[in-house]
Amino acid sequence: MKYRNLLIASLCIVFLVSYFSFFSSRALAAEPTTTIVVEDAKEGENGWYWEPPTVTFSCTHPSAKVYYYFNGNNGGALLYDGEPIDILGWYSKERLPTGKYIVRISYYSVLGETKEEVQSFDLKVNTVQPEIILEKPSETNFKTTAATLEILARVVSIFMIDKGEEKLPCEASIYINNEEIPVNDETCYFRKEVTLQLRENQINITAKDASGRTKEILLRVYRYQDPADANRVQHYSLRIDVDNQKGWINDTLLPTIDDTVIIKNGSSFLPLDIVEKHFPLDITRKPMEATFQIAYNETSIQYQMNSSVALVNGKERMLPWPPFYNSTSLWIPLRFTFETLGGHVGWNAETREITVEIDL
Repeated sequence: MKYRNLLIASLCIVFLVSYFSFFSSRALAAEPTTTIVVEDAKEGENGWYWEPPTVTFSCTHPSAKVYYYFNGNNGGALLYDGEPIDILGWYSKERLPTGKYIVRISYYSVLGETKEEVQSFDLKVNTVQPEIILEKPSETNFKTTAATLEILARVVSIFMIDKGEEKLPCEASIYINNEEIPVNDETCYFRKEVTLQLRENQINITAKDASGRTKEILLRVYRYQDPADANRVQHYSLRIDVDNQKGWINDTLLPTIDDTVIIKNGSSFLPLDIVEKHFPLDITRKPMEATFQIAYNETSIQYQMNSSVALVNGKERMLPWPPFYNSTSLWIPLRFTFETLGGHVGWNAETREITVEIDL
């Protein structure tokens, strides 16, 4: 009985060893699979990277040898040594400028007589942002009496190597105030005629390439109906310290009052008295109708007390919060008023200051 049990145990051990040896040999004999690993770089759009990434390979079989080559040059396959590969190693460093690169990396592994099917990955790297050369207008901040403005500019061709081929494409989309403008593929020029409104016009020209990098030019154009108006206009800078309730116009401290600004639901309100005393605006009050009007040149804003609807040149506009009275003043929405009149309203979160820049 003792020898019988010993025999059975020996047979079980032999079976288990054979079983695991069989499946281990099958696993070792299976075709290895290689994966390319791209990391440590900021990703843009459409599969582009904004800087050269770290590129390595991972193989399912530790004993397999991994080979790789660039841009279809399989005769120049290199043995992977486990370190990050030089993705631009195929190009002469002395001639390598900044720009855009599309590198086709092909790779495979070999284990004994077994060779993995070749895989390829197009790595796209863009190290520069697009550039715009503005020819017309020659300035970005100026005054004019013209009703239209011609914009003539070109996109700078960026050096590019596309899978070993050197190119200088006009590779950028152009937007003027969010409207896409066609670019001539041969000359890289684009043109747009923009209608100017009276007072300040802000025209944003944006170039955006395939990787998501952008370049912006902001034009600030002031249009006046009467040429003499350009000389009569004055710039006003209003700065309000929200926490300390102090205000300055062109660096002159405003007289102390109970409140310089009131904030309701994220909207800032200014006393109408300050606006009336310190800005050259036409203000008409109609107490019996609980309305008042603020006008400058061809723009008029009519407010109704406690109403979230204002009339701008007779057209209804919604307000985030209506004007109101309190015990000291009549309060008007600051941002809506000054931006409607052509000004720019800003907020400095660090100093907790409201700023207004406007020409009147």
